[in-house]
Amino acid sequence: FSMAMWVKTTESFGPILSARNGSDGGAVIDIMVGYDGVNSSAGSLMTLVRENNGSSYSNIVGGQINNGAWHHVVLTRNAASTIELFLDGVSMGTRTSTAIDGPITTNLRGIGKEILWGNVSYADADKRQLNGQVDDVQIYNRQLTNTEIQNLFNL
Repeated sequence: FSMAMWVKTTESFGPILSARNGSDGGAVIDIMVGYDGVNSSAGSLMTLVRENNGSSYSNIVGGQINNGAWHHVVLTRNAASTIELFLDGVSMGTRTSTAIDGPITTNLRGIGKEILWGNVSYADADKRQLNGQVDDVQIYNRQLTNTEIQNLFNL
């Protein structure tokens, strides 16, 4: 899969995109600012991915995005159980893990809100909702190529 979007914020924490399963607490795809549910890095682009019924996860911490400018964000996962996070067309790193090699079935999605945290007091309020803007969210059922990611960034 691939998920692409534009985001603009000056906040140190907040969810950009959240995909969860209402009956399976394991399945998660979160793209966040500053906090991924486990780790904190104020103002940084972060992602956390976990397969259905999973207890372990795979995550990536990227660059700073809380400068008030528009940033292009892409998260991909390929058939080899590798996720890759891109910021403004540049790879922020990859992670390969058995924690993400199975299906990730989601039926709940939130933009600017972590879909499960918003309904409970799991994290501080500033970590449950994004104070910022998200635009042009695109979800693909395949991994985008580096050229496709560059083309989306350069539009």
